[in-house]
Amino acid sequence: MTKNGLLGAIFSLLATGSAHADVFDVPYEHPALTIAVPERWNPNHSEDGVDAAAPDNALFFSIYTAVENDVAAVQRNSLDILSRNGVLANRQAVSEHSRTFAGLSWVESEYSANEDGKPRQVKLEVSRLSGKRFIQVFIWGSPKGMKENSTGLDEILKTIKLKGR
Repeated sequence: MTKNGLLGAIFSLLATGSAHADVFDVPYEHPALTIAVPERWNPNHSEDGVDAAAPDNALFFSIYTAVENDVAAVQRNSLDILSRNGVLANRQAVSEHSRTFAGLSWVESEYSANEDGKPRQVKLEVSRLSGKRFIQVFIWGSPKGMKENSTGLDEILKTIKLKGR
């Protein structure tokens, strides 16, 4: 490899491996956690949480806290929000299972959906923080977008850090 070729490879590696990520408090006031979202995902931070879109706009996610009585209430309200925004999910989960990440136990539910007649997949992760306070990670997109962006999303979710734990 030539000197210029080696330098080009190094700069390419640095450009892809060191993408800038902003760290956000969720929620903005009295945060329960932080999450780092790369700029290329176009994060939008509100007082309640963070929304972001994959660079190809084929997958979207949001992370918020919610005050509800139980996981089922968080799930219903999340699906209602999607419905009001044009993503119509089948209310019967395709699958539901438990998993652990970020030091919490989560209920992960997957749903089939459509948006403007196009198939969509919806994934909702819910974990109880304390009492009636929950954290929810809401993911939706085209089946292809979900598959192609799953690794990038997993890397983002690994950055969740709980406050005070």
